[in-house]
Amino acid sequence: MDPETFSIKARLTIRAKASGLLVGARSTYPDHAVLVVGYPGLPNVEGDLGINDAVLFETPDGVYEVRALSTSPHSG
Repeated sequence: MDPETFSIKARLTIRAKASGLLVGARSTYPDHAVLVVGYPGLPNVEGDLGINDAVLFETPDGVYEVRALSTSPHSG
């Protein structure tokens, strides 16, 4: 499967098209972000990710990696 790349702002959640994962950014900082990854019917996983850090999330369709490629501070 080809990687899917997306941007997410602090305090928002998106649904990844390819996997159906829900990815929420609780907060973002210059050097890390606190992300919550979920899938309908499964418990969420929270990760404090620095640049290139990743969390793995297992669904009935397979294991997905969510990686922080860049971060920026939340303003406002």
